[in-house]
Formats: sequence, C-alpha cells, structure tokens
Amino acid sequence: MKKMILSAIAAIGCIAITAAEIPMKLNPIRDPETKAINTTIAPDGVITVDNKTGKSGGVNCQVNINQTEPAKIVLSGESICLESITKSRQAHDYSLYIDLTYMDGTKKYGQIASFSTEVKEWQKKSVEFMPEKAVKQLRIYILYRFQTGKVQFKNLKLEEVK
Repeated sequence: MKKMILSAIAAIGCIAITAAEIPMKLNPIRDPETKAINTTIAPDGVITVDNKTGKSGGVNCQVNINQTEPAKIVLSGESICLESITKSRQAHDYSLYIDLTYMDGTKKYGQIASFSTEVKEWQKKSVEFMPEKAVKQLRIYILYRFQTGKVQFKNLKLEEVK
C-alpha cells in the first residue's frame, strides 16, 4: 500500500504544466466620435491614459491563438489610478477585458478583472479562465473609459497554460 501511494505521488509530480507567453501588439483606442487618442505607450511598455473627455481610453489588440484543445488563458497586469475626477458606474470600464471567439465561430464576451479608482497604488490583477472549447481568437482590451482622470498600466502579459 505504501508503495502505491508513493508511486501515485511520483506520477503526479511528473505532470508538466507550462505557460507560454503570447505576444500582444497593443494599439491605442480611438474615440469613436472625435477620432482622438488619449493613450500613450512609452518605450518601457507603460501605458498612460489621460482621459479628459470621459469617452474611450486604453489599448486593444486581436490575438489569433488557434487552439487544438481548450487550455487555460491568463491575462495579467498592473495599474495605478493617478487621478479620478468622475467615475463610471460599470466596473469593467477600468479593467483588463477579454472577448473570445471559439474555433466553431461562437463567441464569449466579457472575461474581466476590474481595477479600483479608489486605490492610489499599483494594483495587480489577472483574468484567468478555462474555456469550454478550443479558442480561435482573443480580443484584448486594457480599459479606462466613460470616466475622467488619469491611469497607467504596466507589466501586461497574456499566457496560455497547458
């Protein structure tokens, strides 16, 4: 009996879990009405959103991952609220946000990790989810919208965990 337990523990220890980082090419979001951009991306990767109009703010990108089988997806990053003048009523308006398309063409919206405008230090958040089916494409949004103020984002990372 003791040998069986040790063998089971050894077998469990041999399972390899790997996380592969997926590159993201982030683009500033244009305000749909004015076409203005209130977001800058510094050479060190720090993203600053200075939202004076209270409209759209942040960055986004589309990532094709073409999974052959479902695997856990993790989007993580940090943000700091430097100034919050008005606030949105929706928590997802200051967040890491993912919409996805499955390989069969169906969609799932709103995988979200929200930041607080009340916290005035760096907050680390992550969106972690195990899709029910293989994923074809992700639409990533790093958002600060429908409120006025200034925030920064850094250390953004997208990973697939197998």
